[in-house]
Amino acid sequence: MIKRNTVARERFNITAVRQENRIGITVTAKEQKHSLVLLLASQLMKRSLSIDIFVLHCKGNNITVSAILDNSVEITPDQLTNIAAEIRQITGDAASVRIHNPVAKLAIFGHGLCTSRRTSTEIFDKIRKAGQNIEMMSISENEINLIFPPSAELGRIVEILSKKVSKW
Repeated sequence: MIKRNTVARERFNITAVRQENRIGITVTAKEQKHSLVLLLASQLMKRSLSIDIFVLHCKGNNITVSAILDNSVEITPDQLTNIAAEIRQITGDAASVRIHNPVAKLAIFGHGLCTSRRTSTEIFDKIRKAGQNIEMMSISENEINLIFPPSAELGRIVEILSKKVSKW
């Protein structure tokens, strides 16, 4: 019996592209008198709201925490306003609260998206060539979630990336 040396080749490709509208909330403070991460998470969780993407950004003394909500539970504009009011009440003038309704989320699914420079480079190159700005991103091995401003024109990007689903 002859043994062959075989090397497993990992496939790097996109298997699906999905565009969704989501709701988000951002809290920004100049100094961290309150734990903004815990404050925002607790306000959302006590209302049984599921968080899809959670981003913490620090720049100098400014701290920004953003949460993009999952679509599994419907949330009303009044609920968002109440969450923002409670956060303002707790933080006083130390923080500003901004509600994003809606934001455009582009979810790209595939194999080796994070480890393949070719695949991820092509994805971000298409977005750059379309002239779109990304506000937030979450990247894992098999999924890239991108959040765009509400004014983003994602139709063309979705069309281009969807064509790549079977070719990569």
